[in-house]
Amino acid sequence: SQYDLTILPGFSFAYKIVKSRSLNIDVKNFKDDGRIIFEMKNVAGLRDEPYMDASSDYLQRIVFQLAEYRTYYGTKQKFANTWPDLARELLKDEDFGKVIEKNIKGADELLVSVSALPSDYAKMTTIFSYVRKGFGWNGIYSHYALEGLKKVWDKKGGNAAEINLLLINLLKEAKLEVYPLLVSERDHGRVDGSYPFLGQFNKVAAQVMINGKRYVLDATDKLTPPDLISFDLLNTNAFLVEKKSTGVIALTDDSRMMKNFTGIQSEIDENGKVKGMVSVLSYDYARVDRVNDYLKGSKEKLIAKYFQKESSNMEIDSIEIRNESIDSLGLEQKFHFTTAMPSSGEYRLVNLN
Repeated sequence: SQYDLTILPGFSFAYKIVKSRSLNIDVKNFKDDGRIIFEMKNVAGLRDEPYMDASSDYLQRIVFQLAEYRTYYGTKQKFANTWPDLARELLKDEDFGKVIEKNIKGADELLVSVSALPSDYAKMTTIFSYVRKGFGWNGIYSHYALEGLKKVWDKKGGNAAEINLLLINLLKEAKLEVYPLLVSERDHGRVDGSYPFLGQFNKVAAQVMINGKRYVLDATDKLTPPDLISFDLLNTNAFLVEKKSTGVIALTDDSRMMKNFTGIQSEIDENGKVKGMVSVLSYDYARVDRVNDYLKGSKEKLIAKYFQKESSNMEIDSIEIRNESIDSLGLEQKFHFTTAMPSSGEYRLVNLN
């Protein structure tokens, strides 16, 4: 596999080789010609593996980013060679940092009602809920608000950056401590903090600080509550876009988990038939997962996925789902079931799963 590249005069690019340690790469650099050749041999095919977050993490590749160019007047202009450089470039950009500072016509009524709320947390959750429910994501990933936030406000929708930069703008207008956050969702690939490659990130989110606690908000995620980091971003690296930024930060939260409380009341008759009632309360990431499945499908599909998969001969009825629209409460799932136990001689076998 060979990559033969010639760069136009006046431009220079930073690049990073991402490859397996077991594979060698031959790099031939012809500086006088502005030409560079990368060559690898016996590169294995890439296939899906269990528990693989992003296949691109295992792809042998070279990543490029513009580092310097010569202007019309002959001077050299450097471009985001360090993390502080990248932060400054983005904050000066008309489609990123500048749109956060502009007042949005039409948002006055919302901001007046928010200003009357008793706490910063209430202000944050109200604005987050307003943007998340009122603005639709068109499915496009971007780093920039390409159409400006006024059009996004009028259309009630836009790309991922436009929606979250709008969220940041409103939070800033409400006098909250908020910063843009460049993030890479788990299936997009890992972020390497050694060089500020902008292409490592696929989304803009918001980081809000209230009483020393960090909240990471993504208004394109319709289900994750504001006090929970989206599962797609949990345990990833992100870049906080502010003047003092020096590198990537970790998005971690050790206090929240996949949490289910399960209660079963059942009885076995003399013929080996089991019947009873199951009650489950799902919290944190378990709640988000199950609410997502429930809203996309039905009560029956939710029960089939989480309860019937291990036992094909189980009959379920009287299904009740509660609290799906209340973030602060556990998702309640209740149902009656009947199933038969297989026998072996004088013994009956109970599948505790």
